[in-house]
Amino acid sequence: MLNVQLETEGKAIVGQRILMFDPATKRLTNFLIPKKFDPSFRPVGLSFSPDGTALYITSIAKFEVRKQMPNGTPLSAPTPWAYDHTGVLWKITRLNNTS
Repeated sequence: MLNVQLETEGKAIVGQRILMFDPATKRLTNFLIPKKFDPSFRPVGLSFSPDGTALYITSIAKFEVRKQMPNGTPLSAPTPWAYDHTGVLWKITRLNNTS
């Protein structure tokens, strides 16, 4: 198991932040935290663009835990149920300050 330390500047809602890991120091630092709760921001994956100028973050957006199918048929266990067309792809780029 990897032993890491998280540097925090405040509290974030669980599942609502992106962390950056430095393998040299084994430290995690906050990279992206929304200023307030946003139900459309539930990050589940990220990738950099091939040229390294953008970070793409995918989020699952709206879902709920269900005990039955929409037609009323019981499910064997509580199941996460995602809503169609509610996922989001975020593109994060650096602002260029040329002043």
